[in-house]
Amino acid sequence: MLQVKWIHHAEECLGFCFPLCLDPTYASYPRMNAINHIRREIESSIADSNKEIIAVYDEEQICAVIAYFWEDSEKYIQTTLFLVTHNQFDVVKLAMEYVFDAREDYRLLIGIPSENPLSKTLEYFGRKIEDSYHMILDNLPLLPTNSLYIEEVTKTNFDDYDEFHNRFAKQYELYWDSKNLRNKLSSFGVFTYQQDSKVLGSIFYKKGDTIQEIYGLFMVCWNDDIGRNLLTAVLNQIKQESLKVHVLYFIDKDSEKELLLAKDHGFFIQENYLCYEVTNQIGEKRWI
Repeated sequence: MLQVKWIHHAEECLGFCFPLCLDPTYASYPRMNAINHIRREIESSIADSNKEIIAVYDEEQICAVIAYFWEDSEKYIQTTLFLVTHNQFDVVKLAMEYVFDAREDYRLLIGIPSENPLSKTLEYFGRKIEDSYHMILDNLPLLPTNSLYIEEVTKTNFDDYDEFHNRFAKQYELYWDSKNLRNKLSSFGVFTYQQDSKVLGSIFYKKGDTIQEIYGLFMVCWNDDIGRNLLTAVLNQIKQESLKVHVLYFIDKDSEKELLLAKDHGFFIQENYLCYEVTNQIGEKRWI
C-alpha cells in the first residue's frame, strides 16, 4: 500500500536521492550531482516556510521523494526533486493528490531529462510546456563586443525596459515577468541592445559565484549581430563577476539560430530537458 510521509531529517532520504540524481533515467531538475548540494536542498525543503519535501512509501520502502516550493502570489509550485523508482503512475497520482489538496488552484511545474521514462506518466497527468536543449559553458575568455549599443538594465532605467520584457515573458509563459524580475533585480543581470533609443533585443541571466543561468534571449526579429553582442556582453560580465564560470542555458529545440549562436560561443549540449505543467483541473478529469 502506498503512503505519503513528510521528511523530517535529510538522512531519511539522502541515500535514496543521491544515486537517482546522478542517473538521467531517474533524475529531475534542477540537476544536482554533488551529495552536499542534494543535502542542502533537502534541508532547506524541511526548514523553509514555502517549501515541503515528502516521501512515498510502498509498504516500508521509499519509492519516491518529491521536494517543491511555492509562490502564493503567483499560485505557482515548482519541484526541486522529483525522484520516482517504480509504480510510477500510482505514485505520481498519489503525490499530486497530496500537493493539490493544500493548493488546489495552483499550477505545478516538473522538470526532468528526456531520458527519464517518467515523461509518459507526466504527459498523462499534465501537458508538456518545454522541450529544450540543456547547454553548458564551463570556460571562456573575454570576448570583443560592440558596447556602443549595449545598455545594462538597472532599477533606475527599468521602466524603459518593462514593456519589452513583458511582451516576451507573456509569450513564453515565464515566471520572471517584469514585476517579478524587478523585485529580484539584484540577483539578475539584464542587458538590452538599443538603436535610436529603441530596444531591439535583450538578454537576462541569474547571477551566481559558481553557477549562472541564462534565462532568456529576446529579439523582435532575429538578428545574428544583435544576438552575438547580447550573449557576449553577458558572458563577459559573468567572467568578471564570478568566482567560477559554469553557465547553464536552455534553448528550445526549434530555435536553430539561437542554438548555433550558443555553440559559436562554446556551449555544448548536456542533455534534453522536458518541463510539464500539471493543474488540479486536469487532474479532476483523469484521477478517477
